[in-house]
Amino acid sequence: MDLLAYYERHNITDFPKRANGTPDMRKAFNKRHNASLRLCHIISPPTEVQQSKSQMECPICYEKIEKGRVILDCNHTFCIECFTKFMYQKNTCPMCRNTFTDRSFNPMDEHYINDLVDAMLSMKMWDIEYRTTNETHQVNATKMLWHHLTHMSAFTMKDTVETFVKAMERQSAMVATNVRNYYESQLFR
Repeated sequence: MDLLAYYERHNITDFPKRANGTPDMRKAFNKRHNASLRLCHIISPPTEVQQSKSQMECPICYEKIEKGRVILDCNHTFCIECFTKFMYQKNTCPMCRNTFTDRSFNPMDEHYINDLVDAMLSMKMWDIEYRTTNETHQVNATKMLWHHLTHMSAFTMKDTVETFVKAMERQSAMVATNVRNYYESQLFR
């Protein structure tokens, strides 16, 4: 499998795996890397003879290309790290601006956005411990915020603010993941 060889060649070990150790192609991480392998031609690091002939330098980071390089159809060459970072931002060659893949996305419709927001707000993912009964209940974001605000004092204000920040980070991360998955599903069909 080309993707597994790519991971091994670049010492990438934290990819989603199946039980047999091969990349799990149902996961977006593996789909992204596999797509980048198909979008361009990746060449293994040059041998010493090749290196002496031409000391390839990445035009983005200006470092010698040592771990492998990406050659686009327009014949511009980049190190894998720079190309991977760039390809998620732009769909064009960093040098000549030629498009290297045809990306067309359907925007999220209003119903999808409303369903996403409603789902995030209604998820029961915070534990609240009631001191009177010593019971813990899972609640949604609205109830968690209400509970902490009504039980806040000068002594717990710092903890309350930290709880709110963590809660909003968690909610934002979940929304971002859903948005990313929505657009990735269109890109990696």
